[in-house]
This record gives sequence, C-alpha cells and structure tokens, in this order.
Amino acid sequence: MDAITFQREALQLEKLMYHVSWSLLRSNEDCADAVQEALTHAWQKRHTLRSMDKFKPWLMRILVNECNDMLRKRKRRSFFALGEAVDAVAAPEQPLELMEAIGQLRPEWRMMIVLHYLEGCSVQEISAMTGLPQGTVKSRLKSARQRLGVLLSDEWEEESR
Repeated sequence: MDAITFQREALQLEKLMYHVSWSLLRSNEDCADAVQEALTHAWQKRHTLRSMDKFKPWLMRILVNECNDMLRKRKRRSFFALGEAVDAVAAPEQPLELMEAIGQLRPEWRMMIVLHYLEGCSVQEISAMTGLPQGTVKSRLKSARQRLGVLLSDEWEEESR
C-alpha cells in the first residue's frame, strides 16, 4: 500500500477513530494521542494487511489496542484519596441525559454502544474491529442497554415526580 492510499483510507475513518477512542479514553488529548499512535503503528505494519477490504477492522483493532495500552498506563500511575473515591461513586444529583448515561457505562460497554448505535457498525464489524467473538459483542450490547435502561428510567422517574 502506498502513502496516498493509506492516507485516503485513514481519512475516511478519522471520525470513527475519534469516536472509538473517546468511548474508551474520555479525554480529547488522549484521543488525539491514541489516533496518532494507531496511525503510526498501522503505517509501520501496513505489510501485514492482507487485503484492502479488511483495512477498517484492521485499523480499528490497532486503535483499540492502543487505547487499552493507554488505559493500563493510566491505571498504573493514577491514585486518589479515599474521600475522592466516595465522592466519585455518589449518586448523581442531576438527571442524566443519554450521552451522560453512556459516559457512565463501563468502557467496554460504552465502546459497543458507540460503535453499534452511533456509528452504525454491525455486530460482525465490531467483532472484527475488537477481536472479540460475536457472542461477546452481543452480550456486551445487551448489558449496556440494560444499564442504560436503569440509568435513564431513574431519570424519567425523577422527572415525573
């Protein structure tokens, strides 16, 4: 693959790459870093791509791996006082909107919701992008929908009072 083809294909996936990285990292700076690193790794490993019709899942898998690496590094160096931990798990005082509710999901559920419902990817495409079996993708989507239902129904009940 030459540089022009790589750039053209990568540019078509730019928005998707940002959404996927945001669903995992939740930080603009980290998203930009992850996308840049993923593109750099993809360019260096372009010889491993077997066919151009697999470019999207191949690149998304590289991005997901990069995001997971960044999350592992973040866990190793992050710490906070016990008082902050109690505040972090306290029930929200304001009603949640859909995007806020999505933001409260576990990262692996959030990524499934973003890819499937916001980006329109099929279960098969998500499976190829993440390297997960289709059954796992389906179960994570179901769990995420159930949790969103709980979060949003709590909001609706509070509004109806």
